[in-house]
Amino acid sequence: DPPWLKEVCPLEIMSSTSANKIDAFDPFGFSELDFDPFGVNASLCVGSSIHDDDASKKDPQQPSPPAPPRKPVATTATPPTQPIQQLPPKIIVRVNIHEEVSTSIEADEKVCRASIEGTIQAQVHSSNATKNAPFLLCFKEPSTNNTAFKFDGNFASEVLSNFVDRQEEERRRETATLAKLTIPKGEIGTVKIADYTAQCEIKNLPFLVQSRIKFDENICHIALQIRSNLANKGELEDFTIAVAVPQQVKPETVKVTKGAGKWDSLKRIIKWNVDCLPKGASMLFSADAELIMSVNKVDGLLPHFPIIVRCRSKLDQVSKMKIDAVAIDGHPATFMLDTVSSVRILHRVS
Repeated sequence: DPPWLKEVCPLEIMSSTSANKIDAFDPFGFSELDFDPFGVNASLCVGSSIHDDDASKKDPQQPSPPAPPRKPVATTATPPTQPIQQLPPKIIVRVNIHEEVSTSIEADEKVCRASIEGTIQAQVHSSNATKNAPFLLCFKEPSTNNTAFKFDGNFASEVLSNFVDRQEEERRRETATLAKLTIPKGEIGTVKIADYTAQCEIKNLPFLVQSRIKFDENICHIALQIRSNLANKGELEDFTIAVAVPQQVKPETVKVTKGAGKWDSLKRIIKWNVDCLPKGASMLFSADAELIMSVNKVDGLLPHFPIIVRCRSKLDQVSKMKIDAVAIDGHPATFMLDTVSSVRILHRVS
């Protein structure tokens, strides 16, 4: 070959011995790793996976092994539904007791005689939207009252029941009267269920009247004190205090000395009016008058001044009646009882 060719291609003119020495040079050990970066070997072809060799060994006619059984999933058994028990209806009973009372007492007595005429009204609200369940009202009172009831047949009727313990009544000196109430759902307001009358003796009225008459020769001094009972539930209202003046008194000499009173010479009455008297409070009234003749000349018969007191209360009553609501067998219910009392009293002191 020409010398210029050897300079241009020195590798081509190398001897085979030199080439073998160069090829044997493998400092990184590629020959041991079968390094084939370009995919010359047919073991890895385009579109094949690394698992093709294992797949080729499988028999296509051999069925696939069955899937492992699934573990049962623990489930909570649903208990059978129990029927829902309905609660008994709630019944709100509002009872109004009004009494017209007439009492009388002698000036030196401590117990007054009372005649009572009462009216009982009731209003019912039930949680049952369709009807009001019938129920019993139990009226308890002292056995000395001799109370007689007259029930309204449209809404109430007296019944006899073993609910009342007669021996317990005798021990407590009480009398119990039962009435069955049947008030329709359409009755929204109050309805009258009974009237009653009672004759009894009462030691403590809602108020106390004290009087003092003092004579000084032919001059008469009249003094009154009215005190409200501390045990009252409310205040006393619309007081009218009247003192009758006897014929032994000169009408032109009557003079009111305490309180805003008025003298009516035609009716021969001194009258005071008071709007309100709080419980525990007291008020004083007085008047002076001249007698026709001196007391010393009346043969020991002193003039008599009867007293009449009239008032009312929106929260009190004179009778000791107590009321309770009781469920009837077959008609369960829970009760909330609200009792409101009112009274008007006409009291005479002879």
